[in-house]
Amino acid sequence: GAKDITITYSYAVSQAEINDGSSIENLMTVGADKDANTADDTTEKDDTTTPLVSNHDVSATKAAVAHGSGTSGAITTAGDEIDYTITVSNDGNTDLTNVVVTDAMFSHDQVGTITVSYDGNTLVADTDYTLSGNILTINKMPVGAKDITITYSYAVSQAEINDGSSIE
Repeated sequence: GAKDITITYSYAVSQAEINDGSSIENLMTVGADKDANTADDTTEKDDTTTPLVSNHDVSATKAAVAHGSGTSGAITTAGDEIDYTITVSNDGNTDLTNVVVTDAMFSHDQVGTITVSYDGNTLVADTDYTLSGNILTINKMPVGAKDITITYSYAVSQAEINDGSSIE
């Protein structure tokens, strides 16, 4: 009697397909020719659709370290600095584009050089990211991009010392 023939294979989903969040559609056609001529005497078709799940997820943390001239590094004098580090990670399964980091400090006159780096390499302004006022936009974060860091120093002013309030 007739026996089933099973054909098994795997398909590796690409990152571009995950990014699109579409489905993988696959149409199968089987044709049989019983009398050896060129036309199929019977044809069978079937298809499958496998949905792909896109998960866009980003996380960020911000830390500050004071380098003051006072006891235990307390900020007591104009020009004392606070070093800030912002860490951004792509925690999803899709590449991210135009990741926007907003920080009021970016646009202050007392902020020194802002450095953006990933995996030990400094990213290039206007190529890898843009900075406009208090908004820094990272052009692309691939899947698994962990610890893109944004670092800068803030020099405390005399007016802030006189005011005695916290710097946020």
